[in-house]
Amino acid sequence: MLMGMINQSLEKLWCSRAYLLCASAIAMRRTCWGLSPGPRKGVRDKWSRATTAKRKTEPPEDSQSPGGILESHDLPTYRHLAPACAMASAEPLTALSRWYLYAIHGYFCEVMFTAAWEFVVNFNWKFPGVTSVWALFIYGTSILIVERMYLRLRGRCPLLVRCLIYTLWTYLWEFTTGFILRQFNACPWDYSQFDFDFMGLITLEYAVPWFCGSLIMEQFIIRNTLRLRFDKDAEPGLPGGPLALANGHVKTD
Repeated sequence: MLMGMINQSLEKLWCSRAYLLCASAIAMRRTCWGLSPGPRKGVRDKWSRATTAKRKTEPPEDSQSPGGILESHDLPTYRHLAPACAMASAEPLTALSRWYLYAIHGYFCEVMFTAAWEFVVNFNWKFPGVTSVWALFIYGTSILIVERMYLRLRGRCPLLVRCLIYTLWTYLWEFTTGFILRQFNACPWDYSQFDFDFMGLITLEYAVPWFCGSLIMEQFIIRNTLRLRFDKDAEPGLPGGPLALANGHVKTD
């Protein structure tokens, strides 16, 4: 008799547990399918607004490259996500840094030009390019001045007119620096063997190369150098955020 009552009590207890589990499962399923009224209207509206705001601030998944690196066209989208301190630490290159890049560019171009000239004239397969240390100061200062010209003339003169002005400035700068260096017997070039030279310091036969060099200088060297940024707070050798990846793509013109 006692054992029968205990068995009945256990059966009722198990039935109650099973009923509760089934009821909970049905309620959860109705809630997932939108059949349950869910939270009160005020709470539901607040949750909906919070979810919408979160979706607006989250970056879209397809806006990144396959490697997870932000491209240049993604920068305006993510600029508001970067910390204010990171935005403030990204600064343009200083005038001295730009002068150094321009000087190295001019130095390299002169070595390559003289090597190509030696090959065309003497068919020398050794390609011996020559220059002078003075070329670093001459090219760096000249292109830095042309940079100032570009910033002032880009909205006023067409490209070909600007290149013509750069060419005239190049002739003036070449003659001035050559004349000063000649006083100390230190001028590294001499155009006396050319037909259209003036005092051996400049020659009209270089007008076309100087014009083409001015075009390349503005379109590829000056414009890209002005786009460069550096982060003064970044650790050397460590990966950075979107601003660090944007180096070379932040436009100023």
